Amino acid sequence: MVFFFFHKHVHKHEVQRTSGHASYLSPRKRRALVHLRRNKSMIKPADKGGAMVIMDRATYVNEAHHQLNQPQYYQRLEKPLSHKTLPEVKRILLKLKDEGFLDKKQFTYLFPPAEPRSRLFYLLPKIQRPNIIGHPFCNAPWPPYHVRLQQQHLCHSRIYRTLSEPNQLQKRGTF
Repeated sequence: MVFFFFHKHVHKHEVQRTSGHASYLSPRKRRALVHLRRNKSMIKPADKGGAMVIMDRATYVNEAHHQLNQPQYYQRLEKPLSHKTLPEVKRILLKLKDEGFLDKKQFTYLFPPAEPRSRLFYLLPKIQRPNIIGHPFCNAPWPPYHVRLQQQHLCHSRIYRTLSEPNQLQKRGTF
């Protein structure tokens, strides 16, 4: 009975229908959200600390172009390399699993899908710097831009070193 009362008298004021789906935002919050979407600003999480950053969309796009136009880190590709790299990645992961470097859960997580999807490049603002710049991310290991492994000092795990140094391992006869 209490649920029925809540649903009939209170809940109906908060739920609005939008494109066939219920929205649990009040009309005031919905208008604010629509206003933010029409604005030329972007709301992004910062790369550290859980803060939110409101920044101009043009600044974000310019920073993304600045990041991608650095040839020491990114190289523009005419077509994805996944058809060439996926068999090699699968072979290396199978070898690592067979040698005990990966357990079943890690192997399943790292093993690439049969049909890879397009990857997105995005930036998270670095608010700890005086001029807010973007920290680049790709949402998968096989982006349309070839990203060099420049930050090996951040991860000292044996698996990471193994995957980031395949030529050294081939010279030693591991692969």
